[in-house]
Amino acid sequence: MPSFGPGDLTGILPPMVTPFNEGDESISEDALRQDITYMIDVGKVHGIVVGGSTGEGHTLTTDELRTLVGITVDEVGRRIPVV
Repeated sequence: MPSFGPGDLTGILPPMVTPFNEGDESISEDALRQDITYMIDVGKVHGIVVGGSTGEGHTLTTDELRTLVGITVDEVGRRIPVV
């Protein structure tokens, strides 16, 4: 399994938005996974930044942030760094 360090944080590292479900405003796991796959496969990004201000991280509960990061790490599958 690859591991990533500070020297690996180069290139394109887009801040991801956090997609929410309409109605209950929970994190949309399906939409998040789609966005991540698109960024990696089409956008050719070198890393993903999740849960920052663009991703509404400041408005999420600790549990929601853990869920967001967990889904992201699972979907990325160690292909690129997650920040």
